[in-house]
Amino acid sequence: MEKITISICGRNFTLRTDEPGSGERIRNLAASLERQINEVASKINKPEADVLTLVAFDIFDNADKINRAHEQTEKELREKLSSLSAEVSKKRDEMLREEMASVESELESMAAGVEAVRVNERNEYIEYEHNLVEQMEHKDKELKELRVLYDSAVKEMESISSNSASAEAENDSSLQESLRNYERSFDEFSKMKEREIARLQEDNIKLKAENDELKQRLAALSDDGQIIL
Repeated sequence: MEKITISICGRNFTLRTDEPGSGERIRNLAASLERQINEVASKINKPEADVLTLVAFDIFDNADKINRAHEQTEKELREKLSSLSAEVSKKRDEMLREEMASVESELESMAAGVEAVRVNERNEYIEYEHNLVEQMEHKDKELKELRVLYDSAVKEMESISSNSASAEAENDSSLQESLRNYERSFDEFSKMKEREIARLQEDNIKLKAENDELKQRLAALSDDGQIIL
């Protein structure tokens, strides 16, 4: 702790301070106080105690003025800070509202785009399914026609076989040769139609698989996984 000796109006005072290097500042304050006491004493003819009282009052008055000025300044600063805070809050709210409006607009635009894609996919599916049904119906019709032809050929073959038995009994070589030629032609026709039936059946299976795949893709676009057509 530092000791500092000051002189005020011919009297010495020893002060103690914890503030390092404050000696010069305290001595300047003492000198200023002494000048103020001498100034008051030169203006009034009063005892020293009265002079000191007046000086002390003047010091406290100045301190009070400074304190009140500080409080007023602090009040004004708080009011400005509050006003700035309100303005910043207002600007922030406006920016947030604008940002939210922009985001909502973008979301609506995206939703409209998704809905347009969904409608387009649905229309494409409906058209594809319609064409697929037509193709399947056409293939089924061809299969039925081939089945009728096949059954007719079988009946005709049976009839020819029955006639061939009679021809053999009569030993008609010309009829037997014609029968063998017809049997060969019928066998080739039957094999060709069987291959065509097998191909149509494979096409049918592929078309059904494509139909199922399209239904799954369309279901994935719907909100609940199902679309009623």
